Amino acid sequence: MLHKRCYRKSNTYGFPEETSDMALVSHEGLIQQPSKKLRVIKDSLTCPDGSKCPNGQTCCKDSTDAYACCPMPEATCCEDRVHCCPKGYTCDTSKGSCKQGNSSIALAVKEPTFSQVREFSVPEPDVSENNSIPCPGGAVSCPNQYTCCEIQSGGYGCCPMSQAVCCADRIHCCPHNYRCDVQAGTCTKGDKVLAWFSKQPAISKQVAAPLPENKVTCPDRSTCPSGQTCCENRLGHYACCPLPRAVCCSDKMHCCPEDYTCDVGSGTCSQGTDILTWFTKAPSTPAPVVREVTCPDHSTCPSGQTCCADQEGGYSCCPLPQAVCCSDKLHCCPEGYTCDVSAGRCNKGEHVLTFFKKQPSKPVTAAVGDIMCPDQSTCPSESTCCEDEEGHYECCPLPEAVCCSDKLHCCPTGFICDVSAGKCNMSSVVISWFTKQPSKSAPVLRDTTCPDQSTCPSGQTCCEDQQGGYACCPLPQAVCCSDKLHCCPEGYTCDVSAGRLHCCPSGYTCDVSAGRCNKGNEFVALFTKQPAIPALAVNDVVCPDQSSCPSGSTCCETEEGGYGCCPLLNAVCCSDKVHCCPEGYTCDVSQGTCNKGKDTLAFVKKQPATPAPAVSDVTCPDQSVCPSGSTCCLNQQGGYGCCPVPHVR
Repeated sequence: MLHKRCYRKSNTYGFPEETSDMALVSHEGLIQQPSKKLRVIKDSLTCPDGSKCPNGQTCCKDSTDAYACCPMPEATCCEDRVHCCPKGYTCDTSKGSCKQGNSSIALAVKEPTFSQVREFSVPEPDVSENNSIPCPGGAVSCPNQYTCCEIQSGGYGCCPMSQAVCCADRIHCCPHNYRCDVQAGTCTKGDKVLAWFSKQPAISKQVAAPLPENKVTCPDRSTCPSGQTCCENRLGHYACCPLPRAVCCSDKMHCCPEDYTCDVGSGTCSQGTDILTWFTKAPSTPAPVVREVTCPDHSTCPSGQTCCADQEGGYSCCPLPQAVCCSDKLHCCPEGYTCDVSAGRCNKGEHVLTFFKKQPSKPVTAAVGDIMCPDQSTCPSESTCCEDEEGHYECCPLPEAVCCSDKLHCCPTGFICDVSAGKCNMSSVVISWFTKQPSKSAPVLRDTTCPDQSTCPSGQTCCEDQQGGYACCPLPQAVCCSDKLHCCPEGYTCDVSAGRLHCCPSGYTCDVSAGRCNKGNEFVALFTKQPAIPALAVNDVVCPDQSSCPSGSTCCETEEGGYGCCPLLNAVCCSDKVHCCPEGYTCDVSQGTCNKGKDTLAFVKKQPATPAPAVSDVTCPDQSVCPSGSTCCLNQQGGYGCCPVPHVR
């Protein structure tokens, strides 16, 4: 379990050339989580004093007679109670190395982070008043074996180790007997260099809550403790390797330190002549289910916000939990505060805050002002679509925001993301960055409601029929023909003269005698519509993915890998997988035209195919058939046609 902060001139770790022995793994002051009752850890190892270490590690007594965790299975605990060595090795504390026969392994003092690598496993902190350390002033306390350190706001935070050194920046701390190097962000003790520790919030006497912990978010939204690595498991989910920037092994059960190679056959991690037992991953914490708040008018606000009545009689969202809604129906205040509408502020004794402005709630259907993201999901107005780690999009609650490179956070416009510090910077102004919210998935299309309140399937067009009602044209935004029986694709005109039924593109004229559509020197063959399906004669065109297109059209592959319908018989499918051309023409994708000699036509756009039906076709009384979900209706010739609506009269 090595880290690049270690140094050895002869390899990537830069350990001093004068010794190639294994540097002892120090657990002095390196703490993961004190006491594991703050979170559930499956398959953890219980030490003799009741504290716990992750499975695959070893409990070793420390200098205080408590137990710490050596990050190796069945490790050798050294007599100095500070270091440990891998199984089968012996401790040589005088040389600071681990040896096995004539061989030695070059390890260095690892750079720990909170919840990482070599950890103290101190007794479980009892955050009750009788078992916590009161900080100066008595207003807050820290768990037993923590240290109270002053923070920048003037209060106190908790350093996760006993007798710690509080650093001058009032943010970090170092183990006992170490010195803070504020410029380097490290803790030093002689030649030993450790990354410094961030303090945790102190515990109010009134609320003894568990300490929050920094987490690593995995691609499936589960989390691992800070300083660990998300590795995919055999179920396709993610587990936690107890090492930073670890190598995930191909067996999807184990992992190795950075720059090591997994040897699945022997169950080891290797780097040149260095060989370590590999590490077992621990389960990650599932992503929490975030639910929206439903307002009385059935609109919704994000989780953790409050519905407040607005001036229009609906509801808006106050960006605070259990907020106080002000009487002006525009603003709100935090819980426990009162609204001072005349002064535009929130009051609580001597505390005065500026009013909070409410945001629009999310209506039952997508709001007109929603922002459409590139993946067709939507974000509320005045927010920004930012790509997430999976390539989808989430919502930054700021207009024209800067999306940070970690794909989790964002900053206001004009600011720069400081990913290492978790801040937004603009010159000397530094603010905390913002966490993105999930976007709203692309809505599921619903049936089209006709003027007489009948409905047509999504993607079809209501056209008036000869009975004074409405029928469904199986095309979106179609042109309804004057005979009230037929329809043409969008952008086409109907020619019902002489009882012949043709469609020509918009801007063309029908030349029925020549069987073509004319526009200046350009022409294209007429598109003859198909009647309702006679007995077994004309059926929908079944595409390779079992979706279907109307008879007389052509299945063409789409960009998404499915199929769409070109409204032309025997059409040519263009390589852009969006358009098509008539038979005999070639696609000019760069110009967006169909070419045949000197004839040039505009591209024809494909329509969505109909998914494969779940049930069989409908058989009409004359034994002709109609597609499932439609109705057999008598036509003018005494036979049957298909109305694309189920159970019509």
